[in-house]
Order: sequence, then structure tokens, then C-alpha cells
Amino acid sequence: MKGHPEYLSLIVRAADSMLDGRDRERLDRHVATCAGCREALAAQQGVRTVLVNRPSATAPLDFQQRVQSAIRAAAPDPDFRRWSWRLLPVAAALAIGAFGVARQTRVVTVTPTAVERTADSTATVSSSLWSDSMSDTSVLSLMLHASADDSLADHLKDKQP
Repeated sequence: MKGHPEYLSLIVRAADSMLDGRDRERLDRHVATCAGCREALAAQQGVRTVLVNRPSATAPLDFQQRVQSAIRAAAPDPDFRRWSWRLLPVAAALAIGAFGVARQTRVVTVTPTAVERTADSTATVSSSLWSDSMSDTSVLSLMLHASADDSLADHLKDKQP
């Protein structure tokens, strides 16, 4: 584009008659002194005129049927049984991998701090997520082994010294 790129959006909107107010005044002042932007505006207006006056094209009545027939001929219906058998080894590998990861998971015991020991009986296990006194491993252990709505005091009472 000839002219200044920062005026491009204003030029395009002006060519579509979508520019008014301060933006229109700003562009008019700039175009009065900038030959490149003036040419760009004239070019955009010319393209818009060509596109607006272009006759519309219609598709033949049997166009959709011909396209669908061509698609069916190029790619026949898939054989899902063959795909199932081909994906069986992938599914088996994923299951074995998941089993291996599950076996390596360690159970972390909760070690309550002094602040946790004084937790009131209404605090829930999920409230440990917002506690600064809980370690990451303690929160993880609680979330894995307790329900989020369980009482935090119930899970910590048997861990107190």
C-alpha cells in the first residue's frame, strides 16, 4: 500500500462508507496532505465499486448432487471394523502405560501443623486449598483420599501427636 500503514483501517472503513465523526475528519486532514494515502483511498473505493457492481453467480441446480457424488467416489464409506482392529494395539499400549503410571503413584500422609490442628470442625477438606499452612503434598493427599466436603478436623484428628 502506498501511504501510511497506520491509516489503512481508516481508509478501508472510509471506502465502505463506515467512517464518521472524528475519524473521518482525521482521515480527510491527512489525505489532503498525503498523496500516497489519497491514492490508497481511491484504489479501495475503486475495488469496492467493482465488487458491488459485479453480477452475482448462481450454481447449477445439480451442483450439490455432483459434488456429493464426487466425494463418495473419491472416499468410499469407511470400514469401522478395520479401523477398530488397527487401533487395538494403540488402546492396549495406552492401557499398559496408564497401569504403569498408576502403580508408581505414592500415597502421601498428611502431617498437620499447629495451625491445622486448631482447625475448627466446620472447615472442609477443600478449604485446605486456600490454607497457607498446608504443604502441597498434604493438600494433594487430602484431595486424593478424602471427599472435598468432608470435615478437615476428621481427617487431621487421627494424625495429631
